[in-house]
Amino acid sequence: MQPLVCDTGPLVALLYLDLLDLLPALYRPLVTPAVLAEWKAADGRADLPPSFEITTEPPTDPLLTHQLDSGEASVIQFAVINDIARILIDERKGRRIARRVFGLETIGTAGLLVQAKRRGLTGDIAPLFARLKEEGYWIGD
Repeated sequence: MQPLVCDTGPLVALLYLDLLDLLPALYRPLVTPAVLAEWKAADGRADLPPSFEITTEPPTDPLLTHQLDSGEASVIQFAVINDIARILIDERKGRRIARRVFGLETIGTAGLLVQAKRRGLTGDIAPLFARLKEEGYWIGD
């Protein structure tokens, strides 16, 4: 299964939808300690499901930490150091830096839901986007 380094935002979005289990059905989800700390702060949970692998913390890149929050910076840095091609990130600035500066492939919550639908893991996804908007999670039209 292809590894995917995950940022906090999409994990929270999937939690809102009660679809956190979609991620390990599509990828081998990797979570950095910085993302885990953000997850705990956002959700109040101590742990992610056991199918999510907690990584080591990558060294800090001053360029990334100056431009992005610690979770996004650690996701990009871990992927680059470990030669992992794809990351899960919703934040526009983080996606742009990951693609343009580091040549990473990015996928967001919307793309993940489309993949899940194509593989028959979920039904109609339009109501899922509506639920995210109701929860206050920003997804562009």
